[in-house]
Amino acid sequence: MRPSLWLHCRRFAVCALVLGHAVFAAGPALAGRHSQPLATGQTDCFDDLGLAIDCAGSGQDGEFQAGAKRQLVDNGDGTISDLATGLMWEKLSADGSVHQFDNQYKLQSTKIPELNATRFAGYTDWRVPNVRELETLQDFDRRGHATPTEFDHDCVPGCTILTCSCLWRPAFYHSSSIYAESAFFAWDVGFRLGWIHPIEKYSGQPIRAVRTIVGAHPRSRTLRTGQTRCYSLEPFERQEVPCAGTGEDAETRTGLRRSFTDNADGTITDDVTGLTWEKLSSDGSIHDGNTATYYWDDSALKMAQLNAERFAGHDDWRLPNIRELMTLRTISRVGPAAYPAFNNHCEPGCSTQTCSCSGTGGAFWSSTTLPYKRTEAWTLDVYAGAQLPLSKPLAHARVRAVRGGL
Repeated sequence: MRPSLWLHCRRFAVCALVLGHAVFAAGPALAGRHSQPLATGQTDCFDDLGLAIDCAGSGQDGEFQAGAKRQLVDNGDGTISDLATGLMWEKLSADGSVHQFDNQYKLQSTKIPELNATRFAGYTDWRVPNVRELETLQDFDRRGHATPTEFDHDCVPGCTILTCSCLWRPAFYHSSSIYAESAFFAWDVGFRLGWIHPIEKYSGQPIRAVRTIVGAHPRSRTLRTGQTRCYSLEPFERQEVPCAGTGEDAETRTGLRRSFTDNADGTITDDVTGLTWEKLSSDGSIHDGNTATYYWDDSALKMAQLNAERFAGHDDWRLPNIRELMTLRTISRVGPAAYPAFNNHCEPGCSTQTCSCSGTGGAFWSSTTLPYKRTEAWTLDVYAGAQLPLSKPLAHARVRAVRGGL
């Protein structure tokens, strides 16, 4: 076992060595039976004018800081392990090698075969991350560097993966997940501003390789995207192809399979994350999600009413942070990009007992402020499932309450 990893294991008492692989048992971030989304990293709170405020009673991300805490370990061999997600990541360099941070590739490139052929860091199971895996590298508390410092430090010309860790800020990074509405596009993640949206998959973008740590605690894994189809990577072709050998999300299907329970009280529990969500209706009530929209500040009034009424028997409802909110989108659907549990029988006048609504357009507010533009907050785009910012004082968006995960 590498020294850095051994010291980490001694500190948290979470490792064993089996067949040369690190095996992680339930440590501080993995306790319990659910797979929590990672915490965003946001610790401060801001009003709709972007001014800092006391977090106590704000209902914002910085007050609750919900989610699993990241546990990053530099393995000293050009890789970084995240014990909270069970993923091992390639570090990027500035030395002109295959790890060069600003190398640009089409989605199906020569990079992954090269890493596997040369047994990079001793492994042959490197792959392009799916979008859920890639977005775990985002840090929502850093301005202009939306990723932890472990992936962005000491990057000077000529540095290697043993001496630095590089990030190309101007670009989005390719994921292996294809956009459901058009096979021309793949879901990409930006690490300067933090946006997540589709980009042409045959365009040149950086790729950061990932692998799943053998023996990782089952509940440390990320959520499955739901993608099941693969497509030709030739420009302007929509042809569906066999997944074998493509390296696409639909071939690897990594992550935990999703399932949901309708609690018959106007709420839905995510069986994997353990979060309980408010169902939305189309009846003009406080639960109306088909047409009712709010300014960002006004979402707190809805939470207060739900808690005062002890909706579904609870008084700890809150606005979800952006990581929690993004667990509700499936990339296998558009218009809306929602799982069937959150989008069925939505007819005018229906209640939370008879339907579940997500709408077909617009966005849902999160409680997470943009660190570089504090008058804006992150939202989930209803139609496509993108992660986009909206103006707190100017924009209207839908609101869905959540509880648990603290």
